[in-house]
Amino acid sequence: MKRLFFIFLFLLVFLQAETQKFSLSLTGEPRMSYIESTTPKIRNVGFSPGVAAGVKANIFFTEHYALSSGFFVEHTEGNLYFEEQTPFNIDYARDYVKAGATVTYKLKHINIPLGFELIFPSGENTYFVNTGVGCHFNIRATASDDLDYFRDVEIENEINSFVLSYHAFTGIYFPAGESLTLMAGIGYRHHFDSLTSGESSYNAFGHTISLRTGIVF
Repeated sequence: MKRLFFIFLFLLVFLQAETQKFSLSLTGEPRMSYIESTTPKIRNVGFSPGVAAGVKANIFFTEHYALSSGFFVEHTEGNLYFEEQTPFNIDYARDYVKAGATVTYKLKHINIPLGFELIFPSGENTYFVNTGVGCHFNIRATASDDLDYFRDVEIENEINSFVLSYHAFTGIYFPAGESLTLMAGIGYRHHFDSLTSGESSYNAFGHTISLRTGIVF
């Protein structure tokens, strides 16, 4: 993962050196997430905190329009309640979730988004709207239940290795000194692929509300 990050960072720095119509931002995203399922007798149990951090890159076609991408590491949690005993892949073996259990998922993804950003200058500040899709590669997945039947077990076979999402962010770029620009915004992301794999007996879709902050170079 570190090697992939540094290769991506090198490419972004190279692009910045080759063109003046390019911006690079170091970002952090405190977030709240929940997981829902459309499978009968499985339901969401509230929001859970998480965090994401990474590099966001804009390549400008015009003063007001940019292609937006980046490289983010995301830590996401969510909870599902199971009314009935349900098959479940634990530590690469077929097991089950007990009836009446709430399962807490802890997922770690690499996200490479691809989208567009609209820019709206207004005096010293600049407002933006960013929308597009995200490509999420799972790099770790664990789960625990509240009945202590299993705790922090690996569930790689239960979770999709790759899912897509769509996102929408809005916010502001504002100066903080002569050569420093900061970014702040809020956004929503929804996975339109199930987080669970084809080996799973149910589906699960993630929803995330994020506060995005960053330093723009």
